[in-house]
Amino acid sequence: MADYKFTRKEKILKPKIFYRILSVVFWIVVWWILAGLIGNAILLPTPITVLGQLWSMLFQIDTWIAVGTSLLHILLGFFIATVLGIGMGIFAFHIPLAARLMEPLITFAKSVPIAAFIVLAMLWFGADALSSVIAVLVAFPILYTNTITGLGNRDRKLLEMAQVMHMPRFKRIYYIDSRAMQPVLYAGVKTAYGMCWKAAIAAEMIGIAGRTIGEELYMAKIYIETADLFAWMVLIMCCAWVSERILIKGLGILRKLSGLLFGGLSDNI
Repeated sequence: MADYKFTRKEKILKPKIFYRILSVVFWIVVWWILAGLIGNAILLPTPITVLGQLWSMLFQIDTWIAVGTSLLHILLGFFIATVLGIGMGIFAFHIPLAARLMEPLITFAKSVPIAAFIVLAMLWFGADALSSVIAVLVAFPILYTNTITGLGNRDRKLLEMAQVMHMPRFKRIYYIDSRAMQPVLYAGVKTAYGMCWKAAIAAEMIGIAGRTIGEELYMAKIYIETADLFAWMVLIMCCAWVSERILIKGLGILRKLSGLLFGGLSDNI
């Protein structure tokens, strides 16, 4: 039987996965020790208690209704913020006047505390749309700024060569513009998406939006169910991580499809 040879990618991934698991185990052990020292389940329940509560939650229909509602609201807000952020970023990069006009708005969105936006959004849009609105407000400045930064990173020599060679517009967008934007924009997407989860669920909790994760956290606080609170925190972390992985994979597939599309279009332009 032939010996299996590890590829370079596998050699990099295996230690990375090992150290990631090791770090998780380390913090679980620290949590367990602290819970034992405190000795009060109301202040800090043990990992076993939280895991048991999480396991029972997974078989409750209300849990998945809350997760589904919050997830849909967050994805809707993030999608709107992505379209607006990238679209306005491209527009502002090419129109200096638009960039000047947008600057006070972006500064305002970045500096004002999110709690103030939550109260205002509750008055204007109500509790049901609260998490989507807050997701837009949190993600938009990040994606807008990263889009402008990415376009500013384009190689001037490549742009000059494209102009001299009369490169078709779609091909220039794909091979020069999008590739310059990709690293910064991907980082912005990951940051913005994580911020959306934190801010949107905080908004749901303050606004007590019905049948959402935020409402479940609020009820756990009211009844001092610390184990429930920790279980929801673990579930939020898992949902955010899984949906972020799916989102990043989807963006990679979309980029490949856009390459095929733009490549085909550019041959006819």
